[in-house]
Amino acid sequence: MAQGKIKNKPKLRFNVKTIFFTILTIFFLLSAVSSYSEYEQTKYPQKSISTVLSDVKKGKVKKLEITDSEIQVTYKNKAVVKTQKEVNADIFTMLKDAGIDPLSVEIENKNMSQFGFWANVLVNIVPTILMVAFFVFLFRQARGAQDSIFSFGQSKAKRFQKG
Repeated sequence: MAQGKIKNKPKLRFNVKTIFFTILTIFFLLSAVSSYSEYEQTKYPQKSISTVLSDVKKGKVKKLEITDSEIQVTYKNKAVVKTQKEVNADIFTMLKDAGIDPLSVEIENKNMSQFGFWANVLVNIVPTILMVAFFVFLFRQARGAQDSIFSFGQSKAKRFQKG
């Protein structure tokens, strides 16, 4: 290779088509991640909150991990179950109302609401963006046919004159 020549780096071309397919790919990847996380959530058996509270009272529970309205319960024998609580219910008041000392069990709060917010925003906005992109793509493709999408049925025959 000659010393004076520099390789030309390939330029990235951004047009509506590549942006559309990139957004579509990202949407499918997010869907796959979402379905995997839903699978992970159903991995543990469910128990009622009253059963879990009675197990805490008996001293069988080692740890409670709270994420929004879901509680993951880890027993001392390493078994893991999940239960649901009301969204606005406080676990400390629930334990006190059941006659349980909140210090008798390890309680860990996990805040996952930030991911939930962005997932909700993406689920609501991405389909709208994809539909708008689809129509923009459709109208751009139809622009070559006399700048109108409604010219599909028009004849393109030309009159021949002898001369």
